[in-house]
Amino acid sequence: MATTIDDQAIAQAIATRFTSANVTPPTGEDNIRVSTEQLPDRIGPTPTVLVFPSEDEVHVTASTRSMRMAYPVRFYLYKTQDTPRQAARLNKWRKVLRAQLDSSTQLSLSDYVATAEVTGVRAGTLTYADEAFDGVELIVTVGAWEGVTFA
Repeated sequence: MATTIDDQAIAQAIATRFTSANVTPPTGEDNIRVSTEQLPDRIGPTPTVLVFPSEDEVHVTASTRSMRMAYPVRFYLYKTQDTPRQAARLNKWRKVLRAQLDSSTQLSLSDYVATAEVTGVRAGTLTYADEAFDGVELIVTVGAWEGVTFA
């Protein structure tokens, strides 16, 4: 049977890369408390990482479907400090978060994931469930492929 792209498995694998078991926080910062692709009704304790559904670009040939899947990955911190100190915190986290896919380019899903890389980063105010947080948004772009047969 041909391997098929499993969006849920990809999102889970991305979330795993941002768990406290895989991320060493910057000096003086707390471990990431939650990292998940299962979006909650509201954010509990922070730091929290949420992996949102991807926006996909699909290319089909006679026997292959290839996809570039852009997953927004958002890191949330409660607003607890003045702007200059909070900006410094976000800058420290940006460096740590960007590096999480450096050695995991196939997310342990090499049957159908060719690459996974951070292709965009921005820091600032992020809103979730009508609540404002300070945070970092990464765009994790996954290159995936699967065989297809047309009837």
